[in-house]
Amino acid sequence: MTVYEAAKRLAARHNLPADWLNDAVKGLLPGKDPNARECFQSRGISVSVPSPHYLLALKVAAARVDRDADDIRALATICGLTTAGAVLAVTEQVMGSRANLLPKVRFLVEEMFPRCGALTRSGSRCKNPRGSCPHH
Repeated sequence: MTVYEAAKRLAARHNLPADWLNDAVKGLLPGKDPNARECFQSRGISVSVPSPHYLLALKVAAARVDRDADDIRALATICGLTTAGAVLAVTEQVMGSRANLLPKVRFLVEEMFPRCGALTRSGSRCKNPRGSCPHH
């Protein structure tokens, strides 16, 4: 039995779309996640779950406003990230050479999170975009 045959049977059993298992994204992945966790192994198959940082980077890189914003917030929280700069830095680290983030990606992230977050001389938090303030 092939993987796709098994996926079709699972789809029928659980009322999922027939094409629920879609591997089209594999060409867009930035490489192996060194922090992935193996959750199942049997003869001839190993299933891993990507790390929250890896998933965050993929969601940020996709930046589909109508579909990814809630996931980006949740994953950033899980990763302990609170500023746009930190979220973008993780994305750039994970995506490597594929990190040519579109302006819409940066805009979305900067709208979702505080800008710099550094403490200013007055003790308040900096609100400037990363890279355009004296704190960087």
